Order: sequence, then C-alpha cells, then structure tokens
Amino acid sequence: MFLATANKAKQLLYSSYIQRVQPDDIKHALEDVKVLLADLSPGFRLLVDLSQVESIDLDSIPEIGRLMEVIDQSGVGMVVRVMRATSAM
Repeated sequence: MFLATANKAKQLLYSSYIQRVQPDDIKHALEDVKVLLADLSPGFRLLVDLSQVESIDLDSIPEIGRLMEVIDQSGVGMVVRVMRATSAM
C-alpha cells in the first residue's frame, strides 16, 4: 500500500509505503501525488516513511522510479527517508 499527503503551509509532501507494496499501488497513487504537488512550491521537502514496509514487489521498482521523476521535476529541495532498523539474529 502507498499513501501520500501534503502540508502546504509547511511545504511538505509525506509518503508512506505500508505492508506489501505492489505496482498497482504506485500506479494508482501517481495521479494523487500530482494533485498534491500542485499545491507545493519548488524547494518543498519530501518525507518518505518506509518503516512499515514488509515487502516491495520487484515489479514496483519502475513505478517508484516514475513517481520519483515526477517529484524531482516538481522541484523537491530535500528528501528524508525513514527506515526501520532490523537486527540480525
């Protein structure tokens, strides 16, 4: 699953990858992200939350790449990624 929201006042786009991420999750979210980006000015910040990911289908990689290109073309100024630490046993 993929969710995104924006805070116009803080110039922040927040995206969260949750549980099992499939290509269709990203395809369907692309138009929503474009709408959110329309409210943000160049130099906005992107916070990517990967802490709840269980798996990302390899076929999702090209879709994620397209999503990142759209965000880059919109003038993102900073990207912060949050990832869950795992311990090896």
